[in-house]
Amino acid sequence: MPILINRNHLVTFRLSADEYEALKHTCVNGGARSISEYARSAVLYQLKAQNLQKVTLVDDLTTLGVHLGELDGALRELSRKIGRVIGRCQEE
Repeated sequence: MPILINRNHLVTFRLSADEYEALKHTCVNGGARSISEYARSAVLYQLKAQNLQKVTLVDDLTTLGVHLGELDGALRELSRKIGRVIGRCQEE
């Protein structure tokens, strides 16, 4: 049995006649019990998707930072090795 959530906030918006008919059609095809249920699900889905994008962006930036740090370390090591090779060549 689904957990009941106390919903005490009302959101209202207007639609044209064509938009309303399209919404009703979509609700029927989507198997929603009501327009309210369908609209609520659609809005909450978008909110979750938006939050997921934010988390993904943060994760991507963190991963990018790690990779840049690794690349920086590798470039420093390469620079030291090149410096040694140049030093040896100048000695000869």
